[in-house]
Amino acid sequence: MKIFFKTLSSAFASKPAKKLGGGSDDNNKKPAKKAKALKVLDAKSAQNLAILLGSLRIQHAEMKRRILEVDDLSEEMISSLIKNLPEPEQITAVYQIKDQYADMTDAEQFCVTIGSIKRIVPRLQSVMFKMHFDEQVSDIKPDIVIGTKACEELLQSKKFGKLLELILLMGNYMNSGSRNAQSVGFDLSYLTKLRETKSADTKQTLMHFLAEAVSAKYPDVAGFAEELSQVDKAARVSEDNVIKNLHSMEKSIKELEKDLKAFKAPKEGTDKFKDVMSEFLGKAKSEHDTLKIMSEKMHKLFKQLGEYYSFDTSKKNFEDFFGDLKKFLEEYKAAVKENEQKKKLEEKAKKMQEAKEKAEKEKKAKKNRTQLVDLNGETDQEGVMDNLLEALKDGSAFTRPNDKRQKRTPRTQAGRKQLTRSRSRVGGAMLSPTLTSAVDIDIDDNNKNKGRGGRTNGVSNKSRTILPEDDKELMSMLSGF
Repeated sequence: MKIFFKTLSSAFASKPAKKLGGGSDDNNKKPAKKAKALKVLDAKSAQNLAILLGSLRIQHAEMKRRILEVDDLSEEMISSLIKNLPEPEQITAVYQIKDQYADMTDAEQFCVTIGSIKRIVPRLQSVMFKMHFDEQVSDIKPDIVIGTKACEELLQSKKFGKLLELILLMGNYMNSGSRNAQSVGFDLSYLTKLRETKSADTKQTLMHFLAEAVSAKYPDVAGFAEELSQVDKAARVSEDNVIKNLHSMEKSIKELEKDLKAFKAPKEGTDKFKDVMSEFLGKAKSEHDTLKIMSEKMHKLFKQLGEYYSFDTSKKNFEDFFGDLKKFLEEYKAAVKENEQKKKLEEKAKKMQEAKEKAEKEKKAKKNRTQLVDLNGETDQEGVMDNLLEALKDGSAFTRPNDKRQKRTPRTQAGRKQLTRSRSRVGGAMLSPTLTSAVDIDIDDNNKNKGRGGRTNGVSNKSRTILPEDDKELMSMLSGF
C-alpha cells in the first residue's frame, strides 16, 4: 500500500514555486548584455536615426556607396535621410572619435561611416532637386505659355474692344444727366456687375440686354469670346507662384554649383557625384534661363494690359484680372443661351396663338356657310348675290362641305327670270373682262308646257356661270348653283 501512495504522490504532486530574487538557479543564468552608451549624439537624434536604419535594412557601407555614386537612391530614402540625419556638427564630432567604433551605438557607427562625405545634406538635396526638376518645369512652363497667350489675345482682340465701346455707350446713356455722364472709360471690374443690373420690370438684366443687342444689331462683335480662348485657363495662373518657383529653382542651381566647385575626390571609394551632377547642371541652367525669359515677357505683357485698360497691376494681380474676365464671359454666354430659350418659348406661344386664331376663323367661316341665304327664294334676289359675293371674298365658298348637296326646290319661271336679271346687274362690277359671255340658262322642255307662273323642275344641265375658264376649282365649287 505504501508503494501505491508513493506512486500516486510522485505522479500528481504540485511542483514547488520558484523563489523570487534569486536562489541557486541564478548561478546558471548568463549575464545580460550591457547597453552601449551614447558618446556624442543626444538620445532623440540617436533614436530617430536608429529607427530609420532599421526600416531601410541596408548595410552602412552599402548606403555610403549609393550616396557617393548617386545610384539606386529612391525619393523616399533621400527624404528620410535629410529629415533624420543629425546636425553636421554632431556627425563631424562622432567621426573624430572613429577609433572608438566598436563601443559606439548603431546610430553613431553609421555617422562614422558617412562622416567622410562632405556636405552630405546639401548633396542629398541636390540629388532630390535633380529628381524633381522635370516635374517643376512641367508645372511652371504651361502656366507661363497660357498667361502670355491670354495677354496677347486681349491686346489684339478688336471685337472685345468694340464690345467695351458698346458697354460704355450704354452706360453713358443710362447715366445721362448725372455726374457720371459722358465718361471716357470704366473699370473692367464693372463687367462682372452687368448681371446685377436689372430692368424696371425685373424681367431681364443689363447682361441679357447686351447679349440681345450684340446678336441683333452688332453681329460683327458676337464672336468676341472666340478671340479670348485662353482667358478661362489664365484665370488659374498665379504669377506670384511662377516667380516663387523660379526663385526656388535658381537657389537649388546655385547650391549645386557651390557643391561642385568645392568637390574633392575622396581617398577611399569612388565618388561619381561630380560626373553625374555636372551634366545635369548644364541642362538645369539652360532650362531655367529660358523659363525666366518667358516669365519676364509675360510680366511685361501684363504691364501693357494695365496701361491699355487703365488699371494698377500692383493692386490687381494677374489671377484676379483674368478671374473677372472669366466670370464675365461665363455670364455673357449664359445670357445668350437664356435669350435663345426665351425666343423659343415666345415662338411656341405665337404658333399656339396663330393656331387658335385659325381655328376660330375656320369655325366662323363654317358658321357663315350655314347662314348663306337660300338661293331658292323667290324674292330679294339681290341679297342672295350679296351673300354670295361675301362668301367668295372670305373664302368660305371654296370649302366643300362633307355632307351631301341639298336638293333644290324647283323655281317658277318668273323666279328664274328675276335671278337672271339680278346676276346681269352685278356682273360688270364683280367679273373681269376675261370672263365668258353672259349667263345662259335653258329651261327644261317640260317647263314649256306649263302655264305662266307654274312650278318648274329646276335648272337644266346646260346652265353656265360667268367665271374664268381656267379656274376649275372655283367652277367645281359653284357647279351646284
